[in-house]
Amino acid sequence: PNLTIDATGATITVDGQGTHRVFNHTSNGTFTIINMTIQNGNAGGGDGGGVRSNRNITILNSTVTNNRAGRDGGGISGRDITVTNSTVSDNVADDSGGVTEGQDVVVTNSFVSWFRSVCVDGGGILSRGNTTVTDSEFFDNYAALVGGAIGSFFNITVIDSHMIGNLANRLDGGGLGARRNITVTNSTVVGNQANGRDGCGIVSLQRGVILTYCRIAGNSAGGNGGGVRAFRAITVTNSTIVGNRGGDGGGLHSRGNTVTLNNSLVLGNDAP
Repeated sequence: PNLTIDATGATITVDGQGTHRVFNHTSNGTFTIINMTIQNGNAGGGDGGGVRSNRNITILNSTVTNNRAGRDGGGISGRDITVTNSTVSDNVADDSGGVTEGQDVVVTNSFVSWFRSVCVDGGGILSRGNTTVTDSEFFDNYAALVGGAIGSFFNITVIDSHMIGNLANRLDGGGLGARRNITVTNSTVVGNQANGRDGCGIVSLQRGVILTYCRIAGNSAGGNGGGVRAFRAITVTNSTIVGNRGGDGGGLHSRGNTVTLNNSLVLGNDAP
């Protein structure tokens, strides 16, 4: 059966005291949490230090903070995950996905900050499906390999959001890293780093990147494409690519495919 915990009208904090997972939902129904703080959970060697479910999870008007998992999803781990009007901060995963590790992930009007994925991908979010982010902010997240803010096995869509100061320490995509297409609209990707290889702001490992009304600035990559790097085509419309630093293509780098610029500014990028 489906389960909803709604603390509307009250001030409820559930604290794992650093010794155990806060919520472990094991049925086949959906799990929804509304107006609650979930903190100090510890999943030991498992997934989801704050919240874990076998099925879909919805977090609404809540805070998930200071949780830890020995595997995936330091804050939240489930199948399809939806986070709305919430703050998810200071969670740690020793494998992948400081905040969430699921299939499709949707984040709306939320703040995601200082997540640390110690070993692999997706410091803020690791999605094994598609990821959609709207009206949200991702600050100071860290992944050891790919996708400091968001790492996705499929597509990433970002609308009206900000990706600032995130880090992929050893490989690609300091801000956003996906295997397939990345589409970013009316958003900023600023001050991210990919120390090891390519695309410190945005990297698509197998497909293309589409930017519309975006600002990609001050990102730096240890390899190619300081601002944006794609395996296939890059299309930039009404956007600014400025002050990025990388190997080949300080601002933009496409691996043997077309780069199309429409009414956009590419200025002051550095490819030493």
